[in-house]
Amino acid sequence: MKLSKPNTTAVRSSQATASDLHVHRLTAKDQSRFERLLKQHHYLGNPHPVGDQLGQVITRDGQWVALLLWGPAALKLKDRDQWIGWHLTHHLERLKLIAQNRRFLLLHKRGSEPNLASQALAAATRALPEHWQERFGYRPLLGESFTDPEVFAVTCYKAS
Repeated sequence: MKLSKPNTTAVRSSQATASDLHVHRLTAKDQSRFERLLKQHHYLGNPHPVGDQLGQVITRDGQWVALLLWGPAALKLKDRDQWIGWHLTHHLERLKLIAQNRRFLLLHKRGSEPNLASQALAAATRALPEHWQERFGYRPLLGESFTDPEVFAVTCYKAS
């Protein structure tokens, strides 16, 4: 009995690798598509803009696979501010140096592409300082995000 050669191309294309993913800063041309996808597919919808906003589109082979929306940090977070060691004057001066991940949307069925979420989130986070600099003229020093652990396992955040 002769065994057929496995289709390695199909296996490779079904598993995302970090090098396959490209992070793009959202352009005005794609803004309406971005907003429509968030509204239709993110459980929290598309938020109303508040402060500086930056959208990122993660692509693979030219196809959109994930969306991220970044915005201003939460005004006051006792644990964050204590961890950073900020006093009130530092807090007021430096809060803009924290970007908050307000939305993260995979454009695939949950669990259909293992590791895609963590790889997309890691790639977006690495690209964030440069994208933010291009858009707003300064780089954030920290990123923050909030996820409901009662709804999500938050594994991708830990892995990224």
